[in-house]
Amino acid sequence: MWGYILIAICAISGIVMLFHYGRSENPIRRALTGMFSGAASLFAISYIGALLGLTVQINLFTAVVALTLGIPGTVLLMLCAIF
Repeated sequence: MWGYILIAICAISGIVMLFHYGRSENPIRRALTGMFSGAASLFAISYIGALLGLTVQINLFTAVVALTLGIPGTVLLMLCAIF
């Protein structure tokens, strides 16, 4: 049940981000900046979380969430790992 809710939240958030990127003046630059920040935060949380006992594994799903949603997606993954 929680898996479907998480997938629905990610899908809705992804659609909102696509509209957000599309409405900006330079959508490619905005999307690449969001993807870079999401990937950097995913690797940072994965590295620092290992030191603190919080593990967010890097796999296809977490990479897609981090690249699509950016930092908010990485925070969502971290909250899912805590709860």
